[in-house]
Amino acid sequence: MQRLLELRVAFTVACFASTTAAQATAHAQRAITSSAAPQARAHSSAVYDAVTKRVLLVGGSTSVDGGKTYSTFDDVWNFDGHTWHSTSARGTERSGMALAFDSKRKRIVAFGGYCPCIKENGGRSADLLEWKGGQWRVIGAIPERPTTDASMIYDIRRDKLVLFGGIGATNQRLNDTWEYDGSSWRRVDGPMPQPTTGIAMSYDEKRGRTVLFGGFGPDPRAPVPETWEYDGSAWSIIRTVSPELGINLSATYDSKRAQVVLYVYGNKNDTWSWNGMSWTKLANSGPSKRYLSTMAYDASRDRVVLFGGRTGFPQPDRGDTWEFYGMNWTQVASEPPAFPQWGSLRPGPYGVGFKTERVQDATRAERSIRISMWYPATKTVGAEPMRFRDFVLLRETERTAKQLTREQETEALNGFAAFIRPMWGYPGDSSRRRLFPDNLPPSRATAMMSTMTSAIQNATMSQGRFPVVLFIGPSEVHSVMFEYLASQGFVVAAIPDLGDVAVADQPAPANGAERARIKTDDLAFLLSQVKQLSYVDTMRVAALGTAGGLLPTIRLQARDASFKALILQGSALPPDLTPENIAKLRAPMFMLVPGDVGVMDANAPQVFRNALATLSFADRRILWFRKDGHPEFSVYRRAVTPERAATEHATYDVMSSYVLYFLKAALFGDGASRAYMQNSPEANGISADLYTMEAMAPATAGPGARLDHAMTARPSPGAYVGGRRTDPW
Repeated sequence: MQRLLELRVAFTVACFASTTAAQATAHAQRAITSSAAPQARAHSSAVYDAVTKRVLLVGGSTSVDGGKTYSTFDDVWNFDGHTWHSTSARGTERSGMALAFDSKRKRIVAFGGYCPCIKENGGRSADLLEWKGGQWRVIGAIPERPTTDASMIYDIRRDKLVLFGGIGATNQRLNDTWEYDGSSWRRVDGPMPQPTTGIAMSYDEKRGRTVLFGGFGPDPRAPVPETWEYDGSAWSIIRTVSPELGINLSATYDSKRAQVVLYVYGNKNDTWSWNGMSWTKLANSGPSKRYLSTMAYDASRDRVVLFGGRTGFPQPDRGDTWEFYGMNWTQVASEPPAFPQWGSLRPGPYGVGFKTERVQDATRAERSIRISMWYPATKTVGAEPMRFRDFVLLRETERTAKQLTREQETEALNGFAAFIRPMWGYPGDSSRRRLFPDNLPPSRATAMMSTMTSAIQNATMSQGRFPVVLFIGPSEVHSVMFEYLASQGFVVAAIPDLGDVAVADQPAPANGAERARIKTDDLAFLLSQVKQLSYVDTMRVAALGTAGGLLPTIRLQARDASFKALILQGSALPPDLTPENIAKLRAPMFMLVPGDVGVMDANAPQVFRNALATLSFADRRILWFRKDGHPEFSVYRRAVTPERAATEHATYDVMSSYVLYFLKAALFGDGASRAYMQNSPEANGISADLYTMEAMAPATAGPGARLDHAMTARPSPGAYVGGRRTDPW
């Protein structure tokens, strides 16, 4: 049998670990993502490029799993005051670099930074890089000083770079000062400010002084409220009333007003100015509280530009852009939607790859099943993303191995448009019961077909082993969630729900019991195939069951303990559960219950609760969607009727976010995600009018898994590997 989707990893670690210009040029070819604005991030670096008259944004990082590990960026962006533009050159896959503009040589220089590709010195670099003509080049180094979070300015009067502080190779705080004259580094002697990180440093062009403020040592609860100045020969402390300190600081020089602008963020979000004698508060409102933002002064437009930052876990990093002018902050570029159908969802650190293949199950009369996979991929430039129509057409080929003709494609797309028109969207509300209005222009559905997705077909798999989520059902309905999970580091393997139809010229099953068994066997076959893949973490396997795939998912879990988490959308449970079956259902369950439960029968919600209560060995969470019968259809609604209120499109975003938090809690024991699942929707910033959460803890003692414990048990050695079982499950 052909091995399913064995994606060979062509992973090349690219970073400026060497100091040779040749290697730096080679590294500049590293592929990154292509989008309309920088991805949300923190720990990036910004500087004003007086040549292009734009603010340049470089690198940064974002959390992969609630702050345990981070993914670093290698992209370069410039901001023209209205739009961010991606540049073509790459290579500095780093966070926490120090940037400065060398006005004499008309170039941007960068020092240090963190990269996971550097295997010594705690991942910290000691290189000095030059950005000129749209390319990075290594021009020097301080081998004994690998650093991240250092501060660096260009002293225009003395034509020297001044470097101070940061975090060293052994995580120690530094307080040494170095100068670079264009050809070599020199260490400065004499008294220094305290060893701190998180400082703000800027060059006062009018007075010819380097100004340094704040920071903290090993204990972030003990900030250092000191102001220092460096005149080119020695540091001196300035005795003055200091601003209140936050977690981190940013500073830049406003040349028009001849003042250093300081932004205090973290616990505070105040803005101050330094005129050489005293600090003055300019504003106490503006960007939301955050830390590890980056800031630069755009001299051509007389604006201070601030981008991104971290707000704390489990909340995602920010990707918004703000400007400060005179006394006020204004948001000039909101966090753009990652992709048109994603809504408020933000992509994770991975690209999204997609691959599909038809596989034969030789143990069942050569049953042919198409398996589709979304997976974490390396981010690439120039690759053409898939369109929504590709997934719609894929559905048409799930039942046959034959290639569709052009006429069949047209018929399939028109049929899908007709299929979604009568969908119901809002139970219990006659004015909004239909998903789309009757007079919906056909052009809307046609436009939806060409909507860009985030998936790149056959993209290169990212290095590593990833948790996997299995799914049986119409994958185009949940393609956005699958893309979202892949970007967050999950593999999603999906097969169609084909238990009740003829497949590839095979006859349809005759009765309901046979159809149910076939669906369960199909899912078991998918599980056996996925377990063979080298990039799948077989210790962390979950399943998502919706509609016709809900019952097979539960049935397979009862006969094979490989699933460590179950996500079930619907309000039905197998009617033939036995005590023996129930005892096997121990994995945490997350139930996504549509709002139409109870519309026709007011007792239905309690009946469902009673049925769910019988699964007493499992930790069960129920998310009730009060006003949406089919949250997944909001993907269509957003694309076809964007003029409707944003709240009408939000249900799928909420559902996808909850699924991610549940998976992180159940498969990894992530503390922040557990807390999110334990909170009420209101505590997570979600309206209680739209969603409510219920919890059912395991009612019996024993090995039933809970969300507050990481899943570490190995899969059952008796895992299904193909063939039929004698029992109906």
